[in-house]
Amino acid sequence: MLLLLDYWPLRRIKDERTSIGRQLLSLIVEKVPLIALSAGSSIVTFLAQRGALGWTEQLPILSRINNALVTYVIYLRQMFWPLNLAVFYPHPESRLPSWEIVVAMTLLVVITIATVTLRRTAPYLFTGWFWYLGMLVPVIGLVQVGWQGHADRYTYLPQIGLYIALTWAIADLTGMGFDSTKFMSMRGRYWRCKARASAKAPFRQKRTSCVISAGISLEATEIRPRPPSAISGKV
Repeated sequence: MLLLLDYWPLRRIKDERTSIGRQLLSLIVEKVPLIALSAGSSIVTFLAQRGALGWTEQLPILSRINNALVTYVIYLRQMFWPLNLAVFYPHPESRLPSWEIVVAMTLLVVITIATVTLRRTAPYLFTGWFWYLGMLVPVIGLVQVGWQGHADRYTYLPQIGLYIALTWAIADLTGMGFDSTKFMSMRGRYWRCKARASAKAPFRQKRTSCVISAGISLEATEIRPRPPSAISGKV
């Protein structure tokens, strides 16, 4: 997920074939501590739920893959049309209709190709879609835990990616595009302005306007030392 954010909105990955490998390598190296923590957490979770993993051996891998494909689309449908929700959804095992599997696979491939194709003009679609796909991988059922086919609780974080893609797509279509570079510059200037208010001494406060960009200003508090006369109570 952090690599996706590096691509957009941080734009730390430039879409250049000559240096893409070097860029990815440096970004992965800086995330090694986080990867190690994630690996450790995954191992602990696997061992803790080992008793519930016995059914994975009884369920063919093809059935798990088919259910995963259909589940991706089910979660998409539930996001826009949350109908017939339930506390528990039994695993369909090998009873899924072939047409559902084909439709789900086709839809996922088409959306993936579209987001990759549009990654330069609409990078938020790429980040949002792969956020959704990637965050569901651990809980999509390839490693089966329990008897459920899918669960609504697994969608809370993955669907954030879809909301990101949808929000910025609407902004572009309505002419309210978002410039992530300008946003990062605005944020940096704002915090630099706030940092000037960190002196540790008797103070008096004065409201000032910290201009961030043309037409945009944020109120900050400029802290100035009081004169000695004000500290002693003399004017």
